[in-house]
Formats: sequence, C-alpha cells, structure tokens
Amino acid sequence: MVDEVDRQIQIKQQLDKHNAGLGDLSDLDKDTTFGKKKPQKGNAAAENSKSQAEEEAAVDAAAHKLKEKLDRIREENVSLSEKLTHAKEAVSEISEEVHIKKKIYRYEAAIAGAGAGSCARICTQPLDVLKIRFQLQVERISDHDPRSKYQGLFHATRQIMREEKVWAFWKGHSTAQFLSTSYGMLQVVTYTQWVTYEWLTYEVLTKEAWNYSPTYRSDGVQPFLHFVCGGVAGCVGTLASSPFDVIRTRLVGQGKPEIYRGTWHAGYLMLRDEGITTFYKGMVPALLQIAPYSGMQFMAYSMLTKHWKKKKEGLEKKEESGWLTSLLCGMMAGLIAKSVIYPLDVVKKRLQVQGFHTARQQFGKTVKYKGLLDCFRVMMRDEGPYSIYKGYIPSCLKAATNTGLNFMMYEQFITFLHFVESDSFWFDF
Repeated sequence: MVDEVDRQIQIKQQLDKHNAGLGDLSDLDKDTTFGKKKPQKGNAAAENSKSQAEEEAAVDAAAHKLKEKLDRIREENVSLSEKLTHAKEAVSEISEEVHIKKKIYRYEAAIAGAGAGSCARICTQPLDVLKIRFQLQVERISDHDPRSKYQGLFHATRQIMREEKVWAFWKGHSTAQFLSTSYGMLQVVTYTQWVTYEWLTYEVLTKEAWNYSPTYRSDGVQPFLHFVCGGVAGCVGTLASSPFDVIRTRLVGQGKPEIYRGTWHAGYLMLRDEGITTFYKGMVPALLQIAPYSGMQFMAYSMLTKHWKKKKEGLEKKEESGWLTSLLCGMMAGLIAKSVIYPLDVVKKRLQVQGFHTARQQFGKTVKYKGLLDCFRVMMRDEGPYSIYKGYIPSCLKAATNTGLNFMMYEQFITFLHFVESDSFWFDF
C-alpha cells in the first residue's frame, strides 16, 4: 500500500516536473516569439522611414521642376503676350479682309480714286510744272551756264512768276485734272479688283508664282503680288490717260506766243496736224516707267504700312493715326519708286514734245530724237550723265506729296462715303 502511495507520489512529482517543464518551454516559446516579433517591428519602421524619405525627395524634385517651369513661364510671358497679340491681329485682319471684299465695289473704288487723284493734283501742280520745265531744258541746269533758261529750283520759280505770272504754275491744270482723275480711277479699280479676286490673280500670276512669291515674315504681305498687280494697274491707267498727259506736257512746255489756248484747242490742233498717234508719243518709255513705278508704289506702301503698324503697336490707336500713317508711308513709297524710274520719265517728256519745237524756241535749244534709245544716247553724249536726272528735286517732292495724298485721300473718301466701316482699306492687302 505504502509502495503504491509512494509510486503515485513519484508519478505526481514527475507529472509536476513535466508540467513545470512545459511551462518553461511555453515561457521560452513566448520569449522566442517575442524576440522574433521585435526585429519584424524594427524592419517595418526602417522600411517606412525609407519610403517616407523617398517620397520627400520626389516631392522636392517635383517642386524644383515646378519652380523651374514657373520661371520659364515668367521669362516667356512677354513672348507669349506678343504671340497672342499677333494672333488677334491676324484674326482681325482676316475678318476685315472678308468684310472689305464684300463691301468694296468697282464704282466705289472709282469714285474714291478719282477724288483722291483730283485733290492730290491741286496740291502738286506747281511742282509738276517746274519738273516738266527742267526735264525739257536741253542746257545745263546751273547758274554757271549763261545759256540756261532755268538755273535752279528757286531761280525757275522767280523766273516763271516774273515772266508768266503766278497762274503759270497751273498751266494745263484742267487737262492735268482729267489725267489725274482718269488715271486714279482706273488704277485703283484695276488694282483693287486684281488683288481682291483670287481667280483673276491666279490666272495672271499662276499658282506657282503665288505660292513661291516672297512673304514679308508673318504680316501676310506678298510683295511680288503687289508689285505685279500695281504694275498692271499703272499700265491700264497710263494707256487710258495718255492723251491727257501729252496735251498737258504741250501746254506746260509752250512759251510765248502761245500756240494752244486750252485743252480742247490743243487736242483739236494736235489731231488735225499730227494725227491720232501724236496722243501716244512717248508711250514705250511711259509704260516702261509706269509698270515698275506703280508696282513699287503699291509694294513699298504695303510693306511700310505693315512695318509702321507693328512699330506703333500699343502706342496709338489705329483710328488716331490711320491718316498720318497713310500720308507718311505713301510719301516714302512715292519717293522710292520715283527715284528708281526717273530717267525714263525724263526721256518720256522729251519724246512727248517732238514736233513741237516752234513753241519752245524761247526756252532754248531743241533736239530731235528718233526714239527711246536714241534719246538716251544723245542726252548722255551731249548733256552728260546727269541729264537723265534733270528736275529730280521738284519731281521727287511732287511724287512724295502726290503719292502720300493719294493714299490718304483715298481712305478718307472711302470713310466719308460710308462704304466700309474700316478706316484703312489699303492696310488689309
């Protein structure tokens, strides 16, 4: 019995030891698990810290890039503003061009062109008289040559006023008005129709000429187009107004006693004595002169007005400076064109007074020419190279004033007649 109890006690002790061992193992396992969990928590914190650092670096990089972009935007702000302004101008120009193409008709351009030519002629007639007198004088225009009828601009003015009175500066004015009115009317109508209607422009210039014509940067100006259309317009006007030009030259160039009493009397005598071809004397140099002259006028005017508008952008409103822009740019265009073709103008005048030597005896020597080339040759041989620029100063003064007034008055007539709402028709071509 005791043995049985002892055996049970031993079993119980062993069981207690066993349970105690299990408890130690459980504690050890807990400790081990806890130890393992601690490193896991440490790794997660490290990873979180690393991820946060990377995110902060990415944010800093993005902020730096954004700052650089903002700086570039600030630097390009003026450029973007200019581009936006140019875009608005382009849209405005296209809208105005469409509006004008619908509103400008032949009779409107004819009325405005005739009115502008007439007003400009009134202001420039005295300069035209001086120019023609110088061009027809064979002797040198110098105060050192006693044979010279006119020795200079002021001397010629005094001489004409003393001998022929002040009204001499308006000799042939009525004929000149017919000339200016008819020429201005036909020139403007021809030019506006050629530039406005693309189908006619394509027929004459062809698609290749249109596509490859030089462009003046982004302003939409096609100098070649303006040159050709202006040249054709000038030739049409010259062919139609040539009789008036020849009669005017005869009236201005005659001395005392006067052969012609007026425009109609001159036309009648010329037709009776010399035939109808006399009204077209000097036509070859006239066309050779007017084609580049008129072409360069329109081309230079378009380019100058575009350049002027660009320079004056933001300084003045278009309505406030439109007439002044037209006047100044027209004057510069006329001066440039006249300087290039002036020798042909001198030769044309010499040929127009052929067969008219009797009425010019008091003005000095007269010379007969066989034609264009012979006139050039004889003038260069007998009068020197400067002869082809006789009367250059009054001619340039007249050309600059006349062209400037023509462009300005044309626009004012258009505005006055309420044909278009825009105050500048020429700006839009």
